[in-house]
Amino acid sequence: MSEDAMNRPARDMIKSAFMKVHRVALSGGLVVLPNHYYTPVADIRELERTKDKWAKRSPMTGIDADLGRQASHLRDIVKPFEPEYRNNSTYKEGAAKGFGPGFGYVEAQALHGVLRWLKPKRMIEVGSGVSTHCATKALAMNAAEGHKGKLTCIEPYPSDYLKGSSDVELVASKVEELDPATFDQLGDGDFLFIDTSHVVRPVGDVTHLYLEVLPRIKPGCVIHIHDIYFPYSFQRDLLTGLFQGAETAVLQALLTNNDRLEILFCLSMLHYDAQDVMKDVFPEYSPIPDVNGLNVPNTTGHFPSSIYLRVRG
Repeated sequence: MSEDAMNRPARDMIKSAFMKVHRVALSGGLVVLPNHYYTPVADIRELERTKDKWAKRSPMTGIDADLGRQASHLRDIVKPFEPEYRNNSTYKEGAAKGFGPGFGYVEAQALHGVLRWLKPKRMIEVGSGVSTHCATKALAMNAAEGHKGKLTCIEPYPSDYLKGSSDVELVASKVEELDPATFDQLGDGDFLFIDTSHVVRPVGDVTHLYLEVLPRIKPGCVIHIHDIYFPYSFQRDLLTGLFQGAETAVLQALLTNNDRLEILFCLSMLHYDAQDVMKDVFPEYSPIPDVNGLNVPNTTGHFPSSIYLRVRG
């Protein structure tokens, strides 16, 4: 009998015991996993040790992300509505009522401009909060001009505000539990807002949206995705946060050599490489510093992280 065969029963016993510990920890709200090559949670000690190798921009090979065109789109789409979003009173009102704070100050201004420009008949929001409050106000302004839009919110943990709002159709469900055909109602000129857990897990929201939903969205629909860190593929708090998301990397893979999805503008890319444009469109914008895409401790400012895509025919 080989040494490997002799050791296998012992390994199986250890795995079984560890699984029992894992299940007990889950019931207490903790995840206990071995620090192993196959564990999906990165070892931050190793990341810190190798930071000089991985903490760098991606060249975004195979993705049409022309910065000049993005800047033109941002100015043409959003800036005309600056008188409406200046001082961000709607965002401040929503934040004061406790609808946030996941959606950022500058992102809210951009969302207002896009909705006022697009004037969608239908909007589906996956993941709700202060963005919902901002969206309802923008859609109400559209309706006052004769462009009524219906807002459907998919939110498994709705707030009392969302439950009681007459401005939204609430679907109190996890998006991964919905039939992808739910999104077939979106067409040319409609709007899909996505703000997920950002975590790639089996049977999760990111997996469902990117594999089952986004490929079926019809041409002309505009898609928003939040917390995208281009041209970096990792989150800014990777070395300091407890949760590790991989949605930016998944989106980069989706966009690579993909002519079906057009980048209208990506606020993080403009933040890093066109701050003059950002300050022109968003006069209150105050960029927060970084070092190679990572947060600098004890600093303040804005890091807008919304990307807007349009489905081509």
